[in-house]
Amino acid sequence: KTIFPLPDGLGFDEGAVIDPASIALHVANRGGIAPGDTVAITGAGAIGLLGADAARIRGAGRVIVVGRGQRLAKAAALGFETVNTAAGDPVGAVRALTGGLGADVTLECTGVPEAVEWALEMLRRGGRCAAVGIPTVGVEIAMQRLVLDELELVGCRATAGEMRRVMPFVEQGTMRVREMITHHFPLRDYPAALATFNDRASGAIKIIVRP
Repeated sequence: KTIFPLPDGLGFDEGAVIDPASIALHVANRGGIAPGDTVAITGAGAIGLLGADAARIRGAGRVIVVGRGQRLAKAAALGFETVNTAAGDPVGAVRALTGGLGADVTLECTGVPEAVEWALEMLRRGGRCAAVGIPTVGVEIAMQRLVLDELELVGCRATAGEMRRVMPFVEQGTMRVREMITHHFPLRDYPAALATFNDRASGAIKIIVRP
């Protein structure tokens, strides 16, 4: 149920990144993105960036990626609008970009409590937040606004069925998994690969370790 053949046109590198691509597609689907929607994504890691691709596949009119550093620069290079969290108030920035309305859908891809709060605050009235990041501590939710503005908050997780559905998008290049691979290391240099991945200044998104 969880083993899938790689299509002939895809190599092992692409295959290694199909799992996060399937999660990204699932969170976009759970977000219920409709054609023309404005989508804001908190987190510029692999799932956030591939979630931005998935939002476009679903017909989003605008995709805004919220993050910082080299990963946010990658989002800009991929053609998405960006909001730099290091520059100030990301909620205010998203609202400014949307004429004060907020996003129709937000995809929360970090699990950082502050980012979860942002993802809800960025929504317009009646908007939906699909959260795939897993917090390691409790998160406070502003229930008053959730109720009065009729917001929706839905959880997402990995699902094997999405693997099969994401394959054609990877083959077509609309889910740009190769763009997520920033480094390659031989197996003997695994400690260096892990250190590079954990160093945000390295710009690492996905690292391939080859035997």
